[in-house]
Amino acid sequence: MTNCFFDLVDLNGDGKIGQAEFQQMFDSVVGVPGEDCAAVFAALDRDGSGALDRAEFHQAVTEFFYGNDPNAPANHLFGRVVG
Repeated sequence: MTNCFFDLVDLNGDGKIGQAEFQQMFDSVVGVPGEDCAAVFAALDRDGSGALDRAEFHQAVTEFFYGNDPNAPANHLFGRVVG
């Protein structure tokens, strides 16, 4: 399922999700504000390449849905959580 979602977000089909593609996805799905989306993208881009590859994206989805680390970057995948 993660690969299918990755393919939907990778609008230009280059095998990476750039920040603009990431922002467009989250604007469409959950309306995450631009500054929050940029911060989440930067945290998920673990190698600093400016894009998310499949491994980074898969790790983010896994951390979000199955992780138990309260400091994991993917905790804010669908917007910043404030308590």
